[in-house]
Amino acid sequence: MTNGHDAPGHDHQAPTPAVPVAIPSRANDIVVTRAAAPADKATLNAIVASAGLHWVESNPGRVEIAQREVAAEPAAKLGREPKIVVPVSAAPLTQVETRTNG
Repeated sequence: MTNGHDAPGHDHQAPTPAVPVAIPSRANDIVVTRAAAPADKATLNAIVASAGLHWVESNPGRVEIAQREVAAEPAAKLGREPKIVVPVSAAPLTQVETRTNG
C-alpha cells in the first residue's frame, strides 16, 4: 500500500518494538574527588590572556566608599500611588427604569 510518499518497489515493514535491557547497579562505584586549589592571580591572568581577554578587578576601598554612599541615599519610591478604595454601600439595591416604552 502506498501513500504517495513511498518510493516505488520498497516494502515497508512494521517497526520492531524496543526490548528493555537490565543495567546492573553500581552504587559502590562512586568516586569522590577533591576540588582543585585556587589559582594565584598570575595563573588566572595567564589563562584569561590566552583566551584574548583581560582580567579586571575592583578596588576594595572604592567599592566600600560607593556602598556607603548608596546606603546613605534615601530609598527611591517606585511605582504609582495606589488608588483610594471607595467603601461599598450597605444600603439595599433598588431597580431603576432608564427607558420608557412609548
